Amino acid sequence: MTKRFFATATCLCTVLLTCGSQAKTQTPQSGRAVLEAYVSAWNRHDFAAFDKLLTADAIHEDIALGFHGQGPTQIKDFMRAMIEGQPDLDWRVTAVVDAGPLVAAEWTWTSTYTGDSPIGPVVSKRISGRGASIAVIEHGRIKRFSDYYDMASFFPKLSADSAPSKSTEKNDEQSHWATPDDKSAKFMIDMEHKWAEGVCTNNGVISELLADDFQGTSTRGERYNKADELRDETGPHSAHGCALDDAKVRFFGENVAIIYGSEHTIGKDKTHPDAKQCQVWTDTWLKRDGKWRIVAAQDNKVDCKAVVSGQQP
Repeated sequence: MTKRFFATATCLCTVLLTCGSQAKTQTPQSGRAVLEAYVSAWNRHDFAAFDKLLTADAIHEDIALGFHGQGPTQIKDFMRAMIEGQPDLDWRVTAVVDAGPLVAAEWTWTSTYTGDSPIGPVVSKRISGRGASIAVIEHGRIKRFSDYYDMASFFPKLSADSAPSKSTEKNDEQSHWATPDDKSAKFMIDMEHKWAEGVCTNNGVISELLADDFQGTSTRGERYNKADELRDETGPHSAHGCALDDAKVRFFGENVAIIYGSEHTIGKDKTHPDAKQCQVWTDTWLKRDGKWRIVAAQDNKVDCKAVVSGQQP
C-alpha cells in the first residue's frame, strides 16, 4: 500500500514539474505580433478583438487628429468614427522594430474618405499616406499606442487646388446663376420635373434620381433618407396633381448644381384629398460618373398665395 502510494505521488510530482517547466519555457507573444494583430483588427472592423489586445487602461493617441482615448470602450468609439468616414480603410505595416516592450512601426494608409479635411469637407475622395506608430506592450497587450503622421500629406492634389491660382479663379467664375436660355439649366429643371412627376405618379423614377447617400429635410422639419423617400412615395396616397411653379439653377463648377424653386401639389393630404399644398425647396445635385443625382433636399411649406404671386422666400 505504501509503495503504491509512493509511486503514485512520484508520478504526480513528475507531471506537475513537467507542466510547470513547460509553462515557464512558453514564449509570450512578441510585441510585433501584438501590434500586427491590432492593425489587422482595424482592417477587419473587429471590435471584439480589442478586448484581448488592449489592457483595461490602454491609451490610443492619434496626434494628427487630436484624439486621446483611454480604455477599450473609447478606442472602439474612435474606430467606429473612422470606419464611418473611411469604410474601406486599408492599414498596412511596412516595417517593424521590436525592442521588447517597445515596438515601432512604419505603415501606409489608404481609404475612400468622407468628412472634414485640412482643406475643407470632402466626399468619397481616395486618399493615401504614410505614418509611424509607437506601441508599449505589457503582458502581451497594448498599454499605449501612438500614431504620428501629417494629415495634409494625405490630400496632395486637393491641397494644391486650394492654393490661390488661376485655376481657382476659373472655378470661381464657374460658380454662377444660370440664365433662362442656358441648356444645362434647362436639363436640370427637366430633372426636377421628373422628380415632381415621380412624387405624383409613383412611376419609380425617384429611385434613379436620388443618390444612395441622399439626405433630406421635410416640411415638418423631419430628416429622411432615400429609403424613407421611396417608402413614402410608393404608398397608396399619391397626389393627383402637382407642378413646379418656378425654378432657378446655380452651378458650382461642372459637377454641382443647386436648384431653388416652388411647387404645389393636390391630393397628398389624406384627410383632405383635394387640398392644395405649396412649398419652396432647395435641392443639391451632384454629378457622379457622368450622372446627376440629388444628394440633399430642403422643403418648406408656405402659403400658396405667396407662391402664386411670386413672393415666396
